[in-house]
Amino acid sequence: RQQAGGGQQVALGEQRHEQQAEHQDDRRPGEQAARADRRHALFVLLAHASRRRLLVTLPALVLGSLARTVGLLLLRRLREARDEAAALGGVLRRPGRLRRARRRRRQLATAPASHVRPVLASRVARLRGRAESFGGWLAGGGTPARGPAAGLREPGGGSDDELEPVAPGLARSLLARPPVVLVLGLLLVALLAERDLLPSAGLLAGGRLLPPPSGAADLWDAYTASWSAVGVGTDAPSPPRVAVLAGLSTVLLGKPWLAVDLLLLGSVPLAGLTAYLAARRVVTSAALGVWAAATWALLPAATGAIAAGRLDAAFAQVVLPLLLPALAATARTDPRGRWHRVPAAGLLLALTTALAPTLWLVAAPLLVLVGLAGLAGASRAQRPAAARRATASVVVAALPVLLLVPWPREVLRSPGLLLHGPGALPPDPSLLEPDLAAWRLLLLDPGGAATPLPLVTAGLLLAALAGLVRSDRRRPALAGWGLALTGLTLAVVLARTAVPLAVGGVDVPVWPGLALQVAAAGLLLAALVAGDGARRALSRRDFGWRQVTASLTAAAAVLVPIAAGALWVVRAADDPLGRGVDDVVPAFVAAELEGEPGVRALVLDARADGTVGYELWTAGGVRLGTADLPLADDQAGALDDVVADLLSARGSRAAEALATRAVRYVVLPADALETEPGSAVAAALDRQPGVVRRAEDPALLWQLQPPTAHLAVLAPELAEQAVTGAPGPDEDAVETTPPVALPSGPRAATARVPDGEPGRLLVLAEAVDDGWRATLDGRRLVPVAAWGWAQGFELPAGGGRLELRHEDGTRTRALTLQGAALALTAVLAVPAGRRRSGLEPADVTEPAVRS
Repeated sequence: RQQAGGGQQVALGEQRHEQQAEHQDDRRPGEQAARADRRHALFVLLAHASRRRLLVTLPALVLGSLARTVGLLLLRRLREARDEAAALGGVLRRPGRLRRARRRRRQLATAPASHVRPVLASRVARLRGRAESFGGWLAGGGTPARGPAAGLREPGGGSDDELEPVAPGLARSLLARPPVVLVLGLLLVALLAERDLLPSAGLLAGGRLLPPPSGAADLWDAYTASWSAVGVGTDAPSPPRVAVLAGLSTVLLGKPWLAVDLLLLGSVPLAGLTAYLAARRVVTSAALGVWAAATWALLPAATGAIAAGRLDAAFAQVVLPLLLPALAATARTDPRGRWHRVPAAGLLLALTTALAPTLWLVAAPLLVLVGLAGLAGASRAQRPAAARRATASVVVAALPVLLLVPWPREVLRSPGLLLHGPGALPPDPSLLEPDLAAWRLLLLDPGGAATPLPLVTAGLLLAALAGLVRSDRRRPALAGWGLALTGLTLAVVLARTAVPLAVGGVDVPVWPGLALQVAAAGLLLAALVAGDGARRALSRRDFGWRQVTASLTAAAAVLVPIAAGALWVVRAADDPLGRGVDDVVPAFVAAELEGEPGVRALVLDARADGTVGYELWTAGGVRLGTADLPLADDQAGALDDVVADLLSARGSRAAEALATRAVRYVVLPADALETEPGSAVAAALDRQPGVVRRAEDPALLWQLQPPTAHLAVLAPELAEQAVTGAPGPDEDAVETTPPVALPSGPRAATARVPDGEPGRLLVLAEAVDDGWRATLDGRRLVPVAAWGWAQGFELPAGGGRLELRHEDGTRTRALTLQGAALALTAVLAVPAGRRRSGLEPADVTEPAVRS
């Protein structure tokens, strides 16, 4: 905006009569003055804009005012939202007045914009001022940042000796702030430890992490779809973490790989920042806050989560310092007058449960128990406040279950979804250590990849024990130890519990890292209590064993983040996590699967313990978001039997049974021949009828001889076999009347069905489900079961246009209700804004501006 003489009188004159009339008639002059002041500002800005500038200014003002109105409505500041909308409408509905003002401005203007621009602050200087202000806010306040003209004094405002010195530059100002130095230091440590994982060619994958899809649209499609192409298909809803990753990927310009990199590789500095903010709510010392944040960010569970590709634990490391204070405030303080904190805490707990569901097992019972215990122990006078706290605790504990429906129903069917977290868990010994000793759990060592020596965290345990001797602050120390013992107890139980996986049904021990993160938060709280004011308390006593013990404990505590960071850098964080995805199937097989949606490849995994795992791959392979959806028990059991027959030493009809499931290739990694189980699997496949070896590089590849198709029309003879529940087609019948393949997509198909004989059958190589619908020239086809498991439809003798799809009505309604519940909770979580009063009318004598 630039000053220009003369034109100010036009805009002010056009507005003066309107303001005076409104101030005389309105019973609330303060509110009307605010509305008139806003309308006046918009009118002046449009009246003094050049023609070229007006093309940008007018749309920007309209969009900005609309966005501000929506924001005020979300904040429940209804009067201010009304004033904003009224101000914009007051300007736009008088275009004639605006044209007259612009015409007079051109007649009276004495200084063009090019003459005024050099005396104003440049765009770079304004951006620098905003950046300095943001840096000051990020660092926790302090002296307000000064703009580029901060050293100029007002005319007549005093001598030059009274001028305040200009603030230092942005870099120097930020480096003087402890949180900024902390984050930069942790970022340097993370870059050194993750040196082999920095962004380059290839995607992050390995351990518990599956390769992310190509775009955010793929994640949204996986979450909203009513049918997922996992195995032979399932209608199980995708877990809510898919929606969280999709939302984060959308914010990051639609790049899921960037969201995964941020959550994993950036978890250490982000966890340090959130831990510092939480620590400063407990202690006033910045040094203690920096120590606690560095210790939290470099715990064994944090570094182990990165190396093992555990998105849930990495996310929990970042969000726990924000979640625990919110839950504590819910259970400790009376929510009367601050009920917005209840949905805010519930929404944060729901977000955490979506990515790290194990934490809900700790948070929900603790909240309910604390609330009910407070209600039971309250006196008659305290009972209303205790009842409100108990109600708030129950609501916060129950909100994740309500907001994440229908996923909790799937958790009841497959508890492995709740305890194992996201991702398919391969039998990698580096990920889990069975029968982990209790003393290692006490030292916060979850076992597995990239965890330092257990004794590294001994200093934290000593500092937490020292918090119990602080008689002046024993209550927060006991609260910290209560949280720590809860987490440690759950960690011991989980480490000795084997829960079947959602996919495969193999019993696998649960990784106790998430429970140890809760325990570490409690120990850090007790340690902060021990260090807060310890020097002042010890100075009042004579020198003796207390000072010596405190010094040794402090030294051991300071060594925790230093030793943990150094060991992490030396060990690095690239095993089993790595950059780049190896080609599991040959390139021509991948291209064929991409060109024929629905056709599958059976990928085998010969394990060292003699068992064989398998996965059904479609186009793109197994990707993050849908790999751990559970199949129906009958479908999973039938597929297990078919694979077992395929790998048996005797001949079987497994090839025909796999062909009905649209499986065209069988793949075994080439390095499996180096092990005895892999060699046995390859020998069994070579002896199976209907299976022919095709290639040995980059993997061992077999092709099934029976014809395969995702959607096919069966002749009456084959249709009779399919309806009677035969495992696969008869070889002679296939040679006589082979199936006719039709083009199809993963969840829908549109094709032309030729004329044929009565008794034909349309078979889709997807599991039977009530949601499948098929029509032929608008006439609905009768659904039947084919081959004992697949979705089929009876075809008439005549042909026509086929329309096949999976109805998503139930899923759409569930997502609509879920979105409405999330929106309502988010609106209720925003504190109601207070209307500013006492606003005076705008000073109509100030100079006008034009841009």
